[in-house]
Amino acid sequence: MIRTYHSFIPFMFPIQGTDFRIHEPKPFWKGWLSHKFNGPGVRYEVGISIQSGQIVWIFGPLPAGANSDLKIYQSRVKSMLLPGEMVEADGGYESDRTVRGKHDHMYSPRERLMKGRVLARHENVNAKFKSWGALGKVFRCKGEDMMEKHRLVFNAIAVITELELQHQTPLYPAKYSVTRGWAAA
Repeated sequence: MIRTYHSFIPFMFPIQGTDFRIHEPKPFWKGWLSHKFNGPGVRYEVGISIQSGQIVWIFGPLPAGANSDLKIYQSRVKSMLLPGEMVEADGGYESDRTVRGKHDHMYSPRERLMKGRVLARHENVNAKFKSWGALGKVFRCKGEDMMEKHRLVFNAIAVITELELQHQTPLYPAKYSVTRGWAAA
């Protein structure tokens, strides 16, 4: 993982889980049920650079109902953080001290505004993924290789999206700085 900072920012990137609809696998298993759209789905964890807006982390697919955002984060990204590093995230991650969540008491009004811009920018990237028919509608692949095929399609769309962000329609800038230092336990 690249750790080059233009200024000291003790957060690597904001992360969010994003769910995609799939054709319901047989036999029925409630672990596929996504609470985001009340149907079968897979979940990916996506990270976007705070500084550049580039896609820097993708992990998935995983059955959406069996894998909360927090569970995915704790199984992968958390173990890669250096001491004092943290991530920005929404309310789904707040019980972990290495996540600066939506209701963190350390936020000043200025920091809340910065965080809101960073997370809104992240939502724009998620929306770009879903603008593709293969991900925006029900992924209809069936069979044992459905997860692998979804991963291949998602990764291809993520690369195309990143190229679009770099060369055609970049994300709006999100200035970000931290006025108070604090470390994760």
